[in-house]
Amino acid sequence: MNKRKEPVKIVSHLINSRDVLPRLLLFHICLSALLALIIFCYGWIVQALLDAGGLVSLTSGNLKWIFTSWQGWTILISAMFILMLCTCLEINARILYCQEVLQGTRKPSFCQCTKQGLKTLPRFLTPAGILVMFWTGIIIPLAGLGTTTTWTSSLRWPAWILAGFKRTPIFYLLYGSVEGTILILSFLSIYTLHAAILHKQKPWQAVHTSWRMFKTNRKEYLLETASAIAAIFLSIWLAGILTIKVPAYLLNTFLTSHTVGERVLLGAATMFCVLVYTIIRMLASSCLILELTSIWLSMQKETEVPVRKPKGRFIRRFLLASLAVSLAFGFVTAGYFDDWFPAKSDALIIAHRAGGALGAENTLYDLELAHEQGITAGEIDVQRTKDGYYVVTHDNTFWRTANDRRYVWDMTLEEIQTEINIFPLRQGQPSVTVSTIEQFLDKAKEWNMHLFVELKGYTADTKMADDLARIVKEKNMADQCTFISLKYNLVDYMETTYPELETGYIYNMAIGDTPDLNCDCFIVASEAATPAAIYAIQAKGKKIYVWSVNTTSQIEKFLKSDIDGIITDQPVNARKVERKLERRSDFQRVYDNLTTLIPSFLPIS
Repeated sequence: MNKRKEPVKIVSHLINSRDVLPRLLLFHICLSALLALIIFCYGWIVQALLDAGGLVSLTSGNLKWIFTSWQGWTILISAMFILMLCTCLEINARILYCQEVLQGTRKPSFCQCTKQGLKTLPRFLTPAGILVMFWTGIIIPLAGLGTTTTWTSSLRWPAWILAGFKRTPIFYLLYGSVEGTILILSFLSIYTLHAAILHKQKPWQAVHTSWRMFKTNRKEYLLETASAIAAIFLSIWLAGILTIKVPAYLLNTFLTSHTVGERVLLGAATMFCVLVYTIIRMLASSCLILELTSIWLSMQKETEVPVRKPKGRFIRRFLLASLAVSLAFGFVTAGYFDDWFPAKSDALIIAHRAGGALGAENTLYDLELAHEQGITAGEIDVQRTKDGYYVVTHDNTFWRTANDRRYVWDMTLEEIQTEINIFPLRQGQPSVTVSTIEQFLDKAKEWNMHLFVELKGYTADTKMADDLARIVKEKNMADQCTFISLKYNLVDYMETTYPELETGYIYNMAIGDTPDLNCDCFIVASEAATPAAIYAIQAKGKKIYVWSVNTTSQIEKFLKSDIDGIITDQPVNARKVERKLERRSDFQRVYDNLTTLIPSFLPIS
């Protein structure tokens, strides 16, 4: 193997290659525009197929439709094709572009490299090729190892699934083992696409080539590849320190009088920092591909031409343009600072399952604890008993909460309230009985709390909808209740039959014209609550709430956003985060608002 730079010189190599960066950035921007056009057109095609199948939107509540209709199968197959197309454009074309740069081409052609990248697509139209593309575009993002294509950049395991794994040690151990296996296999196969594209190998042969490189050059493979990856992430970390942390400290220290002039300077400085950091993040994946391609060429004993010494024109032009944009931003926002960058979040904090993790779930005791902490809204689950009453409980049985395996709908109200005692959540708390929806409504009215009532489980049907609507109206609490469900047909029925009541649809994922669904609000999983989804739903005059937001970082993220509310098991911590955000500096307020747009542009998150 050719002698190549030592791992400690990876960062130095990146610095010496900085004349390539303008070309990589331009190539990235052009590719992003092309991908955005492709995805936009695909969205129209998907909506046309949904319309032909009689659906407004495809959500987690009607996924079986995708396997029971030709339109659904068309969407599924075309989605895989689009994923492969995006991979060929976003990764394969950039590998070809980096090869051209490293082998001395002065100005590689965007059109030529893109065309060559597209020509690699037929090579992957085999079972092995589809598996490689699926692994690259789906498995790696799901495992949280990084973003490979912009189209799947937000793909993550739902938080509620991960929370379930963490509650069960054996499942969590299994999950960790699977994650570790994916990490090892991905690292060993990191040069698969290089072999398939640059040496025109078949996909499975390319996988073996990448593994063989590790076997024959284990030390160099480990050190240089790991060093390249580490250098990129170290560069991003240092960029965050220099463009965010340091300016924040300086601005917070010296700009304290909140005058118009200071806020002009603050807005301009914050925008400038965000622009610089965004460009660095945008370049990160291209620089990683450049380094990996350089390692590949070295290991394959192919010539790498040293890049030209930088002239600095790009950096000067970029800094001047960023400065001009930043100053304009500062002058425009100074007069509307508090309106555009509010210190206080308007998001409603909703305690999950009555009071979150304060006490035994879905009990009046739990709801009372939440009320005592100043929480003004709670989410509860309702199911019907054998004799037609409605009790507040989440699971189909009481096995998890009371060690009783009987189904809710197989028991009478008297049996439930006399034989079931819900375990206390922590030592010192009492065991409590299961309460009816009427008891919850009475307490919510007394404490002036809003209830999000989920129609839950096997007994969630139109009879339940009619009965709950009647009960709420009898208690004159229509304005204190929102009826929600995972079953869209049931939500649609309630919205149509009782338009005076507020209804909400719960989903984990959705594609299509979701905001046009017949309901007043949406309760979405945290992974689906993207800035685009929030904007689209609110643009229709509807509200959007996110569930279940439990970690401090998640709570902070969504309280900084335009979300209408969060459903959390940690309502007390959410209140603490809310108060903390109210004390943010002016710089942090501007930065938090600007950075909500950044993830849409980043290939690495």
